[in-house]
Amino acid sequence: MAGPSMKSVEHIVLLTPGFARDEQDTTCIPFLQDYVLALHRFHPELRLSIVSLQYPFDRSDYRWNGISVYSAHGKNSRFPSRFLTWYRVWKQLNKLHKEKLIDVIHTFWLTEASLIGKLFCHLKGIKLVAYSIGQDTIASNKYLKLLRLQPAEIITMSERLRKNLDDLGITTGGVIPLGIEPLKFPVTEKKRDIDLIGIGALTELKNYGLFIDLVAEIQKQFPNIQAEIIGEGPQENMLAEKIRRLGVEKNIALLGKIPHSDIHSKLGRAKLLLHTSRFEGQSTVMMEALASGTHVVCFDVGRFDEPSMIHVCLDKEKMILVLKELLGGKELSHTPVVLQSTATMVSSFMALYQKTTSFPL
Repeated sequence: MAGPSMKSVEHIVLLTPGFARDEQDTTCIPFLQDYVLALHRFHPELRLSIVSLQYPFDRSDYRWNGISVYSAHGKNSRFPSRFLTWYRVWKQLNKLHKEKLIDVIHTFWLTEASLIGKLFCHLKGIKLVAYSIGQDTIASNKYLKLLRLQPAEIITMSERLRKNLDDLGITTGGVIPLGIEPLKFPVTEKKRDIDLIGIGALTELKNYGLFIDLVAEIQKQFPNIQAEIIGEGPQENMLAEKIRRLGVEKNIALLGKIPHSDIHSKLGRAKLLLHTSRFEGQSTVMMEALASGTHVVCFDVGRFDEPSMIHVCLDKEKMILVLKELLGGKELSHTPVVLQSTATMVSSFMALYQKTTSFPL
């Protein structure tokens, strides 16, 4: 049977909750920034337009690395004010479509961006690609019942996310894993002087209270253990107080938000990424750790099949045992592992964009 026919794609709109406000804003959805840059690099003939619903809060039309970005600066407003944000986005999509016909709208997360994208594509006869990334696949996501997406319109970042949706009775069109930029992770022979590193938002979901508990337990055997947590969020004060209460101020540093390039340097100095998150789709920081030659200790979330570098634990007790073993003088290989590059991710999505009829991947 003949495969799907291909079409010429000239104008792609990426519809997202947020995007970098300028080239220095490297911590706003880094994987999306890398993807856009790679798409632009490998396909300079394309017109790319980025439309962001909520962030930046203070910019509208601007250029980012030569690419047009429009922000409705919704500022995460509540309903009914949020409908005004949706109206601004709809108006901008109409404007872009009049300037040059949109061939594909690629939405990120199965939430409000995908809802607006679905309605606009249905009305205008435009191809939709909705990318599922994480907690948008759990039953509490109220948008799932509203979206009514066709299977081939939904692409998940990982097999775990595909299964989550399948358990909810939602069939998807395939899996396209996240890619990273290998060039960001130079191989060095520097001494690994950071024993444990944690990277992510300081939220209940990321579970950094457990990270601190683990360090407090391990430092009884390894009194000079050095750990760092990179990120900011609502639990920052609570975590700082817990560090003081447990008396591990000399062992754990809360570094706050730092540039993404500095994160890469930190990973290159770390022995282990301690990933205590309760839930992940496909963890970007795990892939970045592997590309830096850094081992990963985690629960069974957001992971990959790389048994020599990823150490999966079922509970806190197992995590303590694994950390003690890995830090106890065992010679660890820090050979970088790149599971998928952004080039491969771009190639997969371009093949999807160009299909005139959507079929499961």
